[in-house]
Amino acid sequence: REGRFAAGHIWSSSIFPDCAPPDAVLFTTFVGGQQNPDNARQPDEIILTRVHAELAEAFGISAPAPRWRNVVRWPRAIPQYDARRAAAMRY
Repeated sequence: REGRFAAGHIWSSSIFPDCAPPDAVLFTTFVGGQQNPDNARQPDEIILTRVHAELAEAFGISAPAPRWRNVVRWPRAIPQYDARRAAAMRY
């Protein structure tokens, strides 16, 4: 509904402060899922560029590029709950 590229972001360094230097933040971003599965099939560079742009807009990040970035793909991840299908089921 929000028209975002990523399915969501976790501000990992706010939960685990020792995972990033004091002058930096670390985000974990999820791309794909049931809502936008094709986003996860994009080349790494497109994913990285789109995620950085989205984080910059949402969190006011002014850095032109991240210090470190990485793409990990989990093609057989945990299935996502689908509320629309659950609501349509008759018990």
